[in-house]
Amino acid sequence: MNKNSLMVFLVVVASIVGYLAFNSVNKEIKYNKEVAIVNDMVIGRLDTLRKMQLMYRDINGNFAENFDKLLGFMQNGKYFKLKQVGEVDGEVFNAKIDTLYIHPIQEIFGVNPEGFNIQKYKLVPPSDTAVFKINAGMIMQNNVSVPVFEIEDPHPFSKVGKPLKVGDMYNAVTSGNWK
Repeated sequence: MNKNSLMVFLVVVASIVGYLAFNSVNKEIKYNKEVAIVNDMVIGRLDTLRKMQLMYRDINGNFAENFDKLLGFMQNGKYFKLKQVGEVDGEVFNAKIDTLYIHPIQEIFGVNPEGFNIQKYKLVPPSDTAVFKINAGMIMQNNVSVPVFEIEDPHPFSKVGKPLKVGDMYNAVTSGNWK
């Protein structure tokens, strides 16, 4: 083999090795971006489900233990808000408190509930084929019975780390484990 052939061969080998190294790193970067996008979608859905559960608890005194109850409430229930009518002028109270009943979908999403597909919220994005795991119950905390719930992604996109979830069946928290 002469020097020119050897040089061409080494340039080709170096190019191939460089491409493979770049492609390996680039695949990891693309995968991490995709995981972040999917996790953001799941977190958004879990946060909305948390708001639904808190509204359900405000009305019923406990959390919904299944999606039939939670989404049924969202579709057919009523949520109340207190509204002050009138004004407080110094020490003179010229106001009364009025109760407004609002459709839960209107309150959370700010849209007309007519034709709104609330059922999709039990499905894990982005494919919307798997159903979130949901559970609710009561625990004793400081000698007081406290309602708790947990909603978890059953098939996390990233196999590394804990599955994304909101709430906890063993502690009275309603935040997500991503915070």
